Formats: sequence, C-alpha cells, structure tokens
Amino acid sequence: MTLKSRRGDLHKGLLSDVMGAFLLVIVFMGVVDYRSSHPELSHFLPPDSRSLLGAEYDSIARAIRQGRGFSDPFEEESGPTAWMTPILPYLLAGVYWCVDDKRRFVVDVIVVLQMLSNVLTSLLVLRVARSLNERFIGYASIIVVFVVNLLWLFQRTHDVWLLLLIYNFIWVGAFKLWSRPRTLLGAVGWGLSGGLIALCSPVAGFTWAVVTSVTNIAGGMKRSHLRLFVVVAASSILVVSPWTVRNRLVLDHWVPIKSNFAYEVWQAQCVDDDGVLDSSTFSKHPWPNAGQERRRYLEVGEIEFVSSRWPKFRTAVARAPQSYAQRVVNRFTAATWYYESTFQAHENLWITTIQRGLFWLPFFGLLMTAAIKSRPRRIARGGDLAVLISTC
Repeated sequence: MTLKSRRGDLHKGLLSDVMGAFLLVIVFMGVVDYRSSHPELSHFLPPDSRSLLGAEYDSIARAIRQGRGFSDPFEEESGPTAWMTPILPYLLAGVYWCVDDKRRFVVDVIVVLQMLSNVLTSLLVLRVARSLNERFIGYASIIVVFVVNLLWLFQRTHDVWLLLLIYNFIWVGAFKLWSRPRTLLGAVGWGLSGGLIALCSPVAGFTWAVVTSVTNIAGGMKRSHLRLFVVVAASSILVVSPWTVRNRLVLDHWVPIKSNFAYEVWQAQCVDDDGVLDSSTFSKHPWPNAGQERRRYLEVGEIEFVSSRWPKFRTAVARAPQSYAQRVVNRFTAATWYYESTFQAHENLWITTIQRGLFWLPFFGLLMTAAIKSRPRRIARGGDLAVLISTC
C-alpha cells in the first residue's frame, strides 16, 4: 500500500467516524427534543431540565451581566461569592452578552456546546475503536454510555459537558505524554491547562495533578524532568493564585477555589439518608428552596454559613463513624458500578433497570485494563476490548 493510499484510507476513516459520532448524538438529541415538547408525566424519561443552565452557575452569570460581579448564587442579591468555580459563570456571562441577554438563545448555545462535547467524545471513542479493529464495540459502548447518562449528557445544561471535555483532554494528555513534557514551553502549557482545569472543577484539577504526578514518577524523575515538573506545578499555581487572592480580598477568607466544601460534606452526612445525593436532598438546597437554608445564608453570609457546617459534620462522624464509612462506600459504589437515580420517582422505570445493568461496564473495563497491562505478556484481544470499554 502506497503512502498516498494510506492517507486516503485515514481521511476516509476519520470522515466515517465523524459522521457516525454526529449521527449517534443527533438520534439521542431527537429523543430529548421529543420529550421536551411533551412535558406530561412520562413512564420512560425524566422531565427536560435544559433551561436551568447549571442553577448557581446561571445565577452568578446573570449577576455578572447586571454589574454586581461574581455574586448571588441563589437568585437573590447576597453579595460576593466563591460558591462555584469561576470559569463557567464567566463563560455563561459572555454568552448572555453575545445574545443580548436573551435566555432562550443562551440555552440554545449551551445545548449546541453540549452536543459538540458529546460528538467529540464519541469521535475519540470511535478512533480508539478503529485503531483496535473493534468499531462495532465502539458504537455499542457509546450507545451504552448515552443510555446510562441520558439525563446528564442530554437533558441538563449543567457543567457535565465542560467536565467531559476536560476529562477527554486529561485522558489524551496522559496518552500522548503531554503530562510529561520534554520542553520548557510544553511544561508551561501543561501547567497552565492544569490551573484552568482546577478553576473549572477542583475534582478535575485533582485528577489532572494525579495523572501528571504518576506519569512523571513512572517515567523516572531525572534532574531535567524534575525541573520541568516544577515548572508545570508553578504554572498551574500561577493560574489559580489570582482567584485565591480575589477570594481573600472580597470574602476576607482564604478560599483556594470553592467555598462550599464543608456544606457539601455536611449535606451528604447529615441531610441525605445514605450519602448519595438525590432529588429529595437537592430540594432542601438553598438554590431551589427559598426556605430556612437560604434565609440562613442571607442572614450570616457565605463564609459563616459554610463554616458553621464543620462542627455539625465532625460531631456526626464522631458519633457514628461507621455511618460515615458506609456513606463513603455508598458513594464509591454509586460512582463505579451501581447506578443510583437522581429522581426517585423514576427509580422503578424500565430505563433505570437498563441503566443499572450497563453502568458498571466502564469501571469493569478500567479494572480489566489495569490487570492485563500489569501482566508481562498482554492478552491482545482481551486487552483491546478492556481499553476500549474503559475509554467510555
């Protein structure tokens, strides 16, 4: 085969994968659009929530557009905040500015971005599948993921689409060894990306840090590599520092990125019944409920509101450490292999049964990949399938 014919096959395969990714996303988008145009109670799908635009993210974005700065996460004027990370609210504020504050258009823009995020993720999976000669498994894996995560990938305009892009970037960065740069420019670039990732999500930032550390340590920390690793760390800190300084100045408290960690752990331990948050717990949150929690937030301010949760959380853990341990296990289980419905009213529907039957596959694939890769001689087909499933 000549070089020209090989390039032709490569371009043809890429075009085929792009079309396949778009087709899959459009089909699921069609299902969601049909559901949104039929808002009556459904026995198959939860209600469409794309107009919420990320709840607190949207509240802060509108405050920015109205000239109050990064503030007011709960639909009322409450002053400066660090309740949410800064990137998405400023992005939403920029979209509001571009469409002259027409909310319907903002929703449309975010839905398009969500669709493109799903397409890019699908394309990544299909490219991996093609390289392993397992295209059918690639398509099947995408369909499984879309069915299991239909609510978060298609029916809500929260931050999932942005996080999906971030984790794709981290995965590709680790695969391409961007996380272990060989030049000063590469180290600065990877470090700056890590800082931006942390400003999108502290958990994603932690994932980036772990991937970066593991790839550098596994590759051997020579003196030259150690210097570049320090540059990576310093660059990421440089990006985050202005936001931390801003929080210190406007909130009179050191908040590295987000202020609500204490509230979230208290909520999981003291409000929720099993540590896995669901709609009954969310209904007590200050954003959807203008009740006691929001009134308390408005009375004492964000820092005092959050700080007051620490003693309650510590007391609850001290009184029943086994309950805390069980809740940690429950959250790990819900994140890896046993699907928990956010909307309790839909837990008995057939789609939830399907979701529970498929939800464990990516985690299983990850375990399979780790087990096979650790063997001296990789089992070719089993390893390929495990890599492909874990990619999803």
